[in-house]
Amino acid sequence: MSQAKPVVNVSRVLHLYVEEGKGIRQVAAEVEAGWKQVQRLLKRHGVLRPGGRYAPSSYSAKLYRQAAAKKLGRVLRRGELVHHIDGDHANMTEKNLFVTNRSGHQLLHRQLERMALRLVRNGLIQWQDDSYTFSSEMERQLKHV
Repeated sequence: MSQAKPVVNVSRVLHLYVEEGKGIRQVAAEVEAGWKQVQRLLKRHGVLRPGGRYAPSSYSAKLYRQAAAKKLGRVLRRGELVHHIDGDHANMTEKNLFVTNRSGHQLLHRQLERMALRLVRNGLIQWQDDSYTFSSEMERQLKHV
C-alpha cells in the first residue's frame, strides 16, 4: 500500500520560490515535500518553463493577465500584452492595466521615454552624481500630488 502524498500549500511554495528566491530543494524541505512534487507544482502554475528553467515573471504575468482578462470580460488573445500604466507590476488593479499588442506596447514605452527626456531638457529632471534626480522645482510640485 503506497502512502498518500502530503498536501502542499501552493501559495507557500510559490512565495518561497518566487518571492524569497529559494531553490526547489530548499522549498521542498521547508514544506516537507519531495523536490519533484514541488517542481511539478511550479510547472503546473507556470513558474517553470518546460525543461525546468525558471521563468521569473511567469507567475506574476499569469496573475496580471487574469486581472486584465477580468477587466475586459474575456480571455486575452494570443499576442495581447498587458501594459502597467504606472509602471508598477505589483499594482494589478484594473485601472492600472491596459491590454495592447506588441507594437502598441512598444509605442507606449517610447512615448513615456520621450516625455521623460522632455522633462530632462526642461530641467525638471537633472543629472547629478551619476544618476537622474528631480529638480527642486519638480520635488515641490510632487509634494502637492
